[in-house]
Amino acid sequence: MLKNILFLLFCSIEPVIFHNIWFQKGPLVDLDYTLVWLFALCLWGAIFTLPRAFIAIMFVLQAQASILLTIWHSHFDNPLSLFVIFQQYREGLNFATKVWTTFLNPLLLLPLGFLIVQLVWLRYFMPQKSWQWRSVFYVPLLVLLGGSYHTFSRQPFTNMDFKAYTKAMGYTEGWIYELMTSYDKKVLIEKTLQSIHQPTSQLPAELQKVSLPNHIYLVQVESLDYVAYNGEADGQKIMPFLQSLAPQSAVYKVRPLSHFCSANADFSLMSKLTNNEELYAAMYWMLPKDFYGQFTSLPQKLERKGYRTSFFHGYIKGFYNREIPYAHYGFDDVYFLENMPQELNHGEMGIDDVEAIDFALAKNKETQAEKQFNFIITLSSHSNYEIALRNLAPHTAPKTDKEKYANAINYVDKAFEKLIKNTPEDSLYIFYSDHPSNINADKNTLLFIYGKAQNLAYQGTINFPSITEIVHGLVEQK
Repeated sequence: MLKNILFLLFCSIEPVIFHNIWFQKGPLVDLDYTLVWLFALCLWGAIFTLPRAFIAIMFVLQAQASILLTIWHSHFDNPLSLFVIFQQYREGLNFATKVWTTFLNPLLLLPLGFLIVQLVWLRYFMPQKSWQWRSVFYVPLLVLLGGSYHTFSRQPFTNMDFKAYTKAMGYTEGWIYELMTSYDKKVLIEKTLQSIHQPTSQLPAELQKVSLPNHIYLVQVESLDYVAYNGEADGQKIMPFLQSLAPQSAVYKVRPLSHFCSANADFSLMSKLTNNEELYAAMYWMLPKDFYGQFTSLPQKLERKGYRTSFFHGYIKGFYNREIPYAHYGFDDVYFLENMPQELNHGEMGIDDVEAIDFALAKNKETQAEKQFNFIITLSSHSNYEIALRNLAPHTAPKTDKEKYANAINYVDKAFEKLIKNTPEDSLYIFYSDHPSNINADKNTLLFIYGKAQNLAYQGTINFPSITEIVHGLVEQK
């Protein structure tokens, strides 16, 4: 019996160790880990009453989950929700197969070590069938689940609750919470639509004089940190071209919602959803077709003003499941990697930004529309910053991730220059970042608004949802 109890303690301490690795809480002796440990203890105690083969399967599954979650948390600080797992597994697999350095994290050896010891120890373990053992672990396990049921009754699922609950209780209970609070999809959709239908806030005073020209370019940039835009490397400006336009532009330092991982900004920009943090999970749902007919999207608002609307994204249409919403937003033209010429230069994250912008410019000339709106999503500055090995500035031989990131952002600056220098004089450009990188300690991002024929000359600081309010406010103004 003593050996079985020691085995149980060994297995139940593993989730606590990984909880500390994933969420960086502090010393393992802190009381913050009590609930995580108690739940693990009771859960494994219950599992130990099952056949040995089933226990072995559970050990393997736990090791796999620990490896995948350690990889996730090496990039992202937010807990990994089931929505992301089931809706974005294609993105994760694609990234993992192309960026093999993802698996070089030495912490990945820890779950493998636990698994080996557990499987060896299991050979000398006998499943516990006594009623005393069952009562000691089954009853507390049910109490722990039942005692937290009041949290489960909250509807609908919110990312904020999931984050707080998972960090306090651990992933197993966090995922149970997610499952129990998200079964009513209708409620989640209704709350999302309520947010979208809120009146648009008044434009900031510095933007109320902005007029909509015939040509509008809205560009969502991957991982553009404010310190990268405003910084230097090797004595050179990282984004010299964009900085040269700053005196005539509205430049905002943006306090982000999400560190490192997507804030699904394009969903917000297209729909006018502003409480991204609360309804984050809604953006991962395979929403029914009639959902998109219950609000007026940004391209539909511009179409009513006489614009031809086009969307360009040089990556696969399955990336963040964009093929579904973009088929219903009302764009006249939608281009993903699958719709672009295969001879365009490809990197690990799709078509290079300059080449994608060249393609967009060519399509604009083909349509010859008097009024044009283009929404472009870039990806060349996505980690692992492969573009840095072809764009050798400001670092001629980049080695570290920080140097590669600087080169990638410099390449984005060149893409902006290509866009602005090859578009009409009556053009308005809105550049913004979906989320910060995992490179800089300062997590502020950028919103940059420039009009060739408009002198804005403003600098300020805003919160991330204000980007959506500003863009829709500019479009809705009379």
